[in-house]
Amino acid sequence: MERPAIAKAAPEPRSAPFQVRGAVQTLLSLRLLAPGDPEFFPLLRDKIAHNPDFFRDAPVVLDLAPIADTPPIDLEAFVAELRRHCLVPVGVQNAGLAWQ
Repeated sequence: MERPAIAKAAPEPRSAPFQVRGAVQTLLSLRLLAPGDPEFFPLLRDKIAHNPDFFRDAPVVLDLAPIADTPPIDLEAFVAELRRHCLVPVGVQNAGLAWQ
């Protein structure tokens, strides 16, 4: 006579050490019209000086639409300079093929 099979209990599901959730975030968009202009960063510094708490550690998306069809700038150096101004670049938008 065969013994009935005993069902094994399913293992306890392990909870993940993180959650992925949708969220709406406020980001600044910095539209690059002439990033190579020697006055770019001095003018940006003046703009930040008007309300430093607003800009301090603000996440910024670089909008490349106006320069999308031009040869890319040294983005690494540009981002480093933005960080020196207490801005936090988090992404780019409207990049042309040369920028990708």
